[in-house]
Amino acid sequence: MTVAQHHTTPSANPTTGGKTIWLVMHMRNAGTRAMFVAAFGISTASVAMAQPVDIQPQDGQWRSVISVEQASGCSPDMQAEIESEALANQGGTRFVAFSRPLNGADLNTLVDTEMTWQRIDSNHWVGRLREAETTIMGRIESRIDTVLQVSSAHQIAQSVLLQISLPPLIARQIGSQELCQMELQIQHDRLGG
Repeated sequence: MTVAQHHTTPSANPTTGGKTIWLVMHMRNAGTRAMFVAAFGISTASVAMAQPVDIQPQDGQWRSVISVEQASGCSPDMQAEIESEALANQGGTRFVAFSRPLNGADLNTLVDTEMTWQRIDSNHWVGRLREAETTIMGRIESRIDTVLQVSSAHQIAQSVLLQISLPPLIARQIGSQELCQMELQIQHDRLGG
């Protein structure tokens, strides 16, 4: 036999509407008696779960520093060209005015591209860019997938995976595999107004 009793006492906990419900259950089972006491804070109003708050990057001059972490399947010339182009885009500054709240178009201004962005979690975004070109030797496709994290109002970290798919004839001609891939890290820092 189970008997449940409850009573309400004042509480200093504002998330429970100032009340704590004490639930005392007496249980009898095969002649053994046990008492379980549990305290539950129950709000008379709806309890709002704490939602993480997105960090709002500050408007101003931003600089990006790029590092190539890993490359595979690329010919030495192709890798050098991609690295050279990536590194040529770093170090300079650009003024970025961020919307409130932050949106994907702002991130395109920061990274100087036309990616499709999706917010996946508080302060975390993923971006994609797909491009293709048809040549007489076949189709060349490039895919950029990136994960971006707003670390603070002055710092944004980005990981990038670049993949270039080449037709077999072109890959053989330039000494590359059909899939060239590179991983890059980009650190975006706000310099000032």
